[in-house]
Amino acid sequence: MRLGHESADRRRCWLTTALCVVALAVACVADAKVDDRIAFTSDRNGNFEVHVMDADGDSVEALTHHPEWDSDPTWSPSGLEVAFSSNRIGDWLQIWVVDLVTGGLRRVTEEPGEHEDPAWSPDARSIVFRNWDSGGYLHTVDAAGGQSNRISPGVSDGAPMWSPDGLRIVYSGRVRGGLQIFTVDPDGADPVIVTDDEGNEVHPVWSPDGSRIAYSAFLDGAADILVADATGGAVERVTKHPDSEWEPAWSPDGSEIAFSTERDGNSEIYAIDLDSGELRNITRHPSLDIQPAWAKPGAFRPVPTLRSFLTTWGRLRGASAR
Repeated sequence: MRLGHESADRRRCWLTTALCVVALAVACVADAKVDDRIAFTSDRNGNFEVHVMDADGDSVEALTHHPEWDSDPTWSPSGLEVAFSSNRIGDWLQIWVVDLVTGGLRRVTEEPGEHEDPAWSPDARSIVFRNWDSGGYLHTVDAAGGQSNRISPGVSDGAPMWSPDGLRIVYSGRVRGGLQIFTVDPDGADPVIVTDDEGNEVHPVWSPDGSRIAYSAFLDGAADILVADATGGAVERVTKHPDSEWEPAWSPDGSEIAFSTERDGNSEIYAIDLDSGELRNITRHPSLDIQPAWAKPGAFRPVPTLRSFLTTWGRLRGASAR
């Protein structure tokens, strides 16, 4: 009889544990959808690694851990993966993907060339990137890996990004000896120039609604952040500082732009409110913090939510077995 009671007690304990876990899972899912995460590159751990943080600079966590160079982070549409460039195998930079749930890595490209500036298609099936082999052309590759396809109409084309509707890719391309902002169809057809100024213009990024493009332009001896209509025309200067400010990244609601800046004497990440012009100093670290990438609108936050859930589940199971 005593054994029967112990068995019943254990079943009741296990059931209570399961109910607790279900409640925890529901709470996690309810809090999982976020737009407040920024991936970035930093050498604060001794070499360049990909990190992630809250939009206010808190909860910094390294996503990659390798003695070689990891950089150029970009979020998948779901927020569950981050693509980046790395030379961790061989001398070439290649495109890799880190799974934020498991921490697992996937190599996407294996062809010769320096593969940089990856960006996901809105359907998460493809990644566009710049391949510096043979002069620097844009390529697309299946997000699962495989042979890439060159789509670039010209050499020295870089920093590509898919439009939110997936119909165009913006990039920085060479014209008349300088770099200007272009858009092109995903198959490389119909290149259209967006900007046509004397300065070099790089790092273009679409606004979340696809109506505008932010970019860096070298003006007055330093880089600043500008915003142009996606179809060309009106241009707004967002920052004006004697020290360079580059690599813009839109907030998911389009109200702010994060960027790298040297205004503090070393590279930090700031954000500017587009309506008020108010600045926020997001990172405050003596090392180099660069290449901010805001999570996509509607992205989910698997770290630390799911890991905390699994850890708690393991502890509760262990407690119920004792």
